[in-house]
Amino acid sequence: MKNKKYFVYLIIILLYSSFSFSSMPRRGDHDIPLSCNIDYIYENTSDRFSINGNDFSSYEKGELANIDPHIILITIKDCSTSNGDIRLKIENTSIDNTTGYLKNSINDPDASNNIAFQLLYNEEERPIDLNKERVFTEELIDGETEFYFLVNYVKKDSMPPMPGYIRSNINFIAMINDDIVNFSGND
Repeated sequence: MKNKKYFVYLIIILLYSSFSFSSMPRRGDHDIPLSCNIDYIYENTSDRFSINGNDFSSYEKGELANIDPHIILITIKDCSTSNGDIRLKIENTSIDNTTGYLKNSINDPDASNNIAFQLLYNEEERPIDLNKERVFTEELIDGETEFYFLVNYVKKDSMPPMPGYIRSNINFIAMINDDIVNFSGND
């Protein structure tokens, strides 16, 4: 009987000590949201917001316009973590699933039916099929990095370019490891 009493006391002491002397908190133990500041630069280098048939060297599907592309520079800085990889994932709402180009958010009769925006990635101006690739990774160095994109007009079919308006939005989320980053700044 005396052994049972000591055994009960031992269990109570072990339970008490496990709650009283818990280990140091780790990232998985509680929510520590990752945060960064974001800034972006959009530059229309051609100073044009419209396109015409003379801006394409051919009417072939996938042909880019012969004008300077628009520049989009997304700067991420002052992150709560200093080093590692940050992934920028473009959401489906921005993508035309039939072509892999950016979706034209104008759907009235004034919209162009066969011209869209092609996203190009980094200095190499590599055309991106957003149906196949929509996650981009850059390395954080001292809590900062940049994503460099270009956007140009592209033919969606082999017909002559149809005049009309084109407007696209790029919605994205950023993640460090598997945690979503909260942003402040120009978002």
